[in-house]
Amino acid sequence: MSSRILIAVFLATFAATSASAAPTARFTARPVQGPTCVAPCAVHFDAIGTGGNETTDSAFTRPFHSLLYQWDFGDTSSGTWSVSGLSKNAATGGIAGHVYDNPGSYTVTLRVTNPSGELATTTRSVTVVDPATAFTPANTFCFATSASNWTGCPLNCAGGDDNCTVTNNWNTLITGGDNCSGSGDCANADAGARRILLRRGDTFTGSNQVVFSASATAPSMISAFGAGADPVIAHAGRNDWGTGWTVTGVELRSNQTILATNFTDNLTFYRVNAQFSGTCIDEPPVDLQRPGTTRVGRLHAYVEVNCTATASTGYASWPGADYVIWMGGTFNKNGGQYSSLRSHHMQHYLIQHTRWINAASTNMHWQFRAYDEFASFTPEQEANRFVLISDNVVENPGDNGFFSVRVCVDSGCNCGEGAPQCGGSGIGAGKIVNVADFIFERNFFKYAAGGPAQRLGVFELQGGDFTIRNNIVDLQGSFGNWDSTFVVATGEPTQHTSGSSVSNNYHIDNNTIYFSNPYSSRYNFASTRGNLGSGCEGGCFSRNNLIVSPGFAGTIQDHSSFTRANNVAVGTNPFVAAVPARGATTKNSFQLGTNASGVADAGSTFVPTSTRDGWVFEDAFGNCRSGTTTGPWDVGAAERGAVRCATSSQPPPAPIPPPTLLQPQ
Repeated sequence: MSSRILIAVFLATFAATSASAAPTARFTARPVQGPTCVAPCAVHFDAIGTGGNETTDSAFTRPFHSLLYQWDFGDTSSGTWSVSGLSKNAATGGIAGHVYDNPGSYTVTLRVTNPSGELATTTRSVTVVDPATAFTPANTFCFATSASNWTGCPLNCAGGDDNCTVTNNWNTLITGGDNCSGSGDCANADAGARRILLRRGDTFTGSNQVVFSASATAPSMISAFGAGADPVIAHAGRNDWGTGWTVTGVELRSNQTILATNFTDNLTFYRVNAQFSGTCIDEPPVDLQRPGTTRVGRLHAYVEVNCTATASTGYASWPGADYVIWMGGTFNKNGGQYSSLRSHHMQHYLIQHTRWINAASTNMHWQFRAYDEFASFTPEQEANRFVLISDNVVENPGDNGFFSVRVCVDSGCNCGEGAPQCGGSGIGAGKIVNVADFIFERNFFKYAAGGPAQRLGVFELQGGDFTIRNNIVDLQGSFGNWDSTFVVATGEPTQHTSGSSVSNNYHIDNNTIYFSNPYSSRYNFASTRGNLGSGCEGGCFSRNNLIVSPGFAGTIQDHSSFTRANNVAVGTNPFVAAVPARGATTKNSFQLGTNASGVADAGSTFVPTSTRDGWVFEDAFGNCRSGTTTGPWDVGAAERGAVRCATSSQPPPAPIPPPTLLQPQ
């Protein structure tokens, strides 16, 4: 069986419905492990790309936002995501990810549709290798804390295989050499490709820092054998995971659970429970903040990873890499003062299908900050771009009066760590970087309890080219009657010493905001904070957004820099049933019912030649709006009576011709 990804390029097929050019569908499939794809294998799919590998459409200048990308990963037995209920075998968006659990050959299909209804289809083949084939017996190691049971280990342990070792010392079994225990071999994990299997039900402990290394062309793997609970790796130091490692089916306990240095590539964590007292996911560590850094890590995957803080912590994750998929599982911050996530740097990054709970009481869940200390980076390398955050559940603490999400063009969210007003002398103080092309869609925000009467809002966004669509926010008991905002568009800071960022193209479309109390003040779907930045400088829209509040007596007023259309507030329940009490709601609680008076068919009718980037493809439940490309749509994040996009009234792709094979990659 081939150990490479075979790239099969098919001619794109089009179903033209207007005179404009149809899309050209292309994507890059990047196995996170590297050229060899060993089950379980995570793959980063990228239709944005660079160097001619991207999907394009000459009629639309913002393809990441303006085109509908629909993926079929060819893995029909992969199941559904527990957080969103959506199929793991399908995805929507210019960036996608999937894990192939079983060896075999899979056909991945990308279908791209533009707002004119024209479409194109292309496919690739992914070949996944059996780990029993990829790793020879000489490079396979089984570890247990006693010799009582080796069932499930692929080695001949009963026959005295030297690679079956009894030890509970994590440091020794990873870094030890030949005859490390006196009677058997340890893995010597820095010597090359290794498959390390730990017996289920056992606990392995360590103290000093463990540094892994391997070649990206020869992945290494840590997994489990036998029956029972996942093996536990309880490490008092830190695990400095190296390039090419896949960790699956284990429980990790340490201060810094998942740590990638700034040069770590091809790192996968899959179906891992992680208990941490400091940081769960850290990529890379703080040395990234120093001048002279030449690169960041590439190709990381965190899929169905459950991060649980064992105590109140600081910043619980530090994303900082290119080409990353973070999908599934739960991130439990367990309170404290700081955010669940504070990023260093992100390009072509995906966060999906994850439940975020127990954030800090006085801070954001997510802070997407652009660090400004990359002295040796070009502006293109330094930029934070192409980040897709979708289908997550975000639960805020009741006493949090701050934003849930904040996106910043520098490391301090104030134009330099050494500020306040950009006049400090810290590293990079006053410098900003370009932050653009973020999409937040189909996320569900809610609050665990009632809280302060005044809250700043849900999003504060510096930079530009943002799309905020089809999100649902349950504000039961969490807001009083005061002027409030869904999105604050800060734009580019007005005081800085160097650098620049776009500050236009904020699109806030088809979101639903729910209050359990009568709202009688002013609500802004879009506002600006002019004292902090330039705000929206053009191309900004607030459309088809819905407020539901019993006996609504307030007003809706967006900032004058936003073009507003079809934003609606209703005082009666338009949903399929009465909304459950706070804490019991799910996204499904906010589907539109037959009583959606003033909401159904009250939104925009899309006109491709004039509305252009205003097309909103899917509702919050993955359904196509009205089953047509034009509308009129319902207002808010749901479409009454909509059908799955895969069965919409749009024409199916034309038959795909035989493939033309390129050089394997």
